[in-house]
Amino acid sequence: MRLTIYSLLCSFILIFSASASATLTLFETDQPELTQAAMSINTAINQLPDQHLLTHNDVKKVNSLLSKTLSQQKKHQNLLATVLNEYHKSGNKEQAWEELSSVYSSLLSISQDKERLLNLSSSAIQDKVTGFGPFGVQQFKLELSITALNLQYIVLYQLRSFHDLLKDMLISPVPILVVALKVFAILFLLFWWQRNSARLIEHFR
Repeated sequence: MRLTIYSLLCSFILIFSASASATLTLFETDQPELTQAAMSINTAINQLPDQHLLTHNDVKKVNSLLSKTLSQQKKHQNLLATVLNEYHKSGNKEQAWEELSSVYSSLLSISQDKERLLNLSSSAIQDKVTGFGPFGVQQFKLELSITALNLQYIVLYQLRSFHDLLKDMLISPVPILVVALKVFAILFLLFWWQRNSARLIEHFR
C-alpha cells in the first residue's frame, strides 16, 4: 500500500516537473516591462553607495527615495487591484494580461526597493515604518492587501500556464507522450518490484 502511494506520488512529480520547469523559465526570460515610476526608483537606488559609505546628502536622498517609494507602493497597490478587476472583464485577455503583469512586476520591484531603502535608513525611520505606531500599522495593512492581490495574480498565472500546457499538448503531444511513457515504465517497475521483491530477496539469500 505504501509503495503504491509512493509510486503515484512519483508519477505526479514526473508529470508536473516538466511544466513547472517551463513555467519558471518563461517567468525568468520573459519579464514584463516595468512602469516608469518603478524603473526610476530602481535606477536611483542602484546609484546609491553602500551603507557605510553614505554621506549626509546620501542619507537625505535615501529618506526622499523612501518617501517616494512608499507613495508609489500604495499607488501601484491600487493600480494592481484595478487591473485585476479589468482583466476579468476584458474581452482582450492577452492585452489585459500584459498590463496586469507589468503592474504586478512593478509593484514587486517597488516592494523590493522599499526593503533595500529601509536597510539603508536609520533605526528611527525603520521603527516608524515597521513598528506598532499608526504609520507602521498602516504599512502592515498595506502589505497584507498587496499579499492578497499577489495571490490572485499567482492563481491566474498558474491557470494560464496550465491552459497553455493543454494547448501545447494539442498542438504537439509528442513530448507529453514521452513523459507519460516514462511514467508508465517507472510504475510498471515499481509494481513488478512490489509483487516480486520478497521472492527475489529470499532467492538471493
